[in-house]
Amino acid sequence: LQELIEKRLIKSDYAHSAEYLIETKDGRFIWVDDRSFPQFDENRNVIGTVGILRDITERKNFEKKIIEERNKAKAYFDTANLMMVILDRDGNVVDINEKGSKVLESDIDNIIGKNWVNNFIPDSKKDEFRKSIDKLFSGEIGNESYYVNAIITSKNEEKIIGWHNALLLDSEGNATHIIGSGDDITEKLKIENQLKESEERWRHLLEYSPIGIAI
Repeated sequence: LQELIEKRLIKSDYAHSAEYLIETKDGRFIWVDDRSFPQFDENRNVIGTVGILRDITERKNFEKKIIEERNKAKAYFDTANLMMVILDRDGNVVDINEKGSKVLESDIDNIIGKNWVNNFIPDSKKDEFRKSIDKLFSGEIGNESYYVNAIITSKNEEKIIGWHNALLLDSEGNATHIIGSGDDITEKLKIENQLKESEERWRHLLEYSPIGIAI
């Protein structure tokens, strides 16, 4: 690797850097940041290099942990049995999982980048939803809030979703995105409404029947 860096330096007159593993005298492997600077003679010909090695093992290990945790979170996001969607402050879809694309009856690539309110919220609920987003970002609505609302699929079918929402924060604690996990409760609500209607019919029949009814 050092030979490669020196060859590059001979062809240029500026510094090069590289990160790689080296083995120490005691048999340990550490990551180093190698910054090499060309040395010139009076005619500006490269006659050698000066290198500075800096141990960056701790940083590399930290980066590895971050990547592993991010991959775990991404795997959960993609495989969750709930629809999951991430919106930016303008309400644009930053990411959505496979379950979400199935609920919306559209490919993921056709959903990401679209404005959630403009494309997937019924016209009668758009203003209300925009206000809810603003309140969540401003802190008027508590983080990890729950609410139920209708969405419109790509086939113009209305579905009812129960949402758990939370804010995603940057390193300074500022809210940058909303992540929502939604459960399609359309069929559940239909069944509940049918049961209520059935109970009402029986109650009405019992109250106004001219003869007694034994159950």
